[in-house]
Amino acid sequence: GVIVLGLIGTVLVLWPGEVHSQLSFGHLLGLAAAFSYGLTTTLIRRVVNVNNPLTPFFYICVVGSLVCALPAGLQSPLVNIPAEGWFSLAAVSMFGAMAYLASNKALQYLSSPKVGVISMSEVIFTGLFGLLLFHEQLGSLALSGGALIMASGLILSLKPEKMRTVSYTH
Repeated sequence: GVIVLGLIGTVLVLWPGEVHSQLSFGHLLGLAAAFSYGLTTTLIRRVVNVNNPLTPFFYICVVGSLVCALPAGLQSPLVNIPAEGWFSLAAVSMFGAMAYLASNKALQYLSSPKVGVISMSEVIFTGLFGLLLFHEQLGSLALSGGALIMASGLILSLKPEKMRTVSYTH
């Protein structure tokens, strides 16, 4: 029930108006990313107690690099980033890597549903950074959705953890 509360909050943030008139291909890609991230989180939970959190991160980066190499190689020109853009690219990469590693480490202490609900706060931070950095507007429904996400995370964190250690056998 608490996860559904967070999901409702996420929907309110993403679609504060009429849902049918605002759906785009970007929404489908976002849902595909959320599905993939949820599955990845659940699977990493299976191995994180017997491996360093860097291990799954390393292999995901290797596979991701291989998957991205072909489309990147087909671009012309291959890299067209101004010199000052490299600093921004490095900063974004570092923040992304730190987020992913922190999420992997959290899976050693929390169940994957809890880490998933806490990860829903990404919607709140994205909205706040959009407001602060790009002056994007947040309506009352989006703010209400953010409050629901925060409430679901708080409720879930207050529930006693009934986590069992996940064993990994070959």
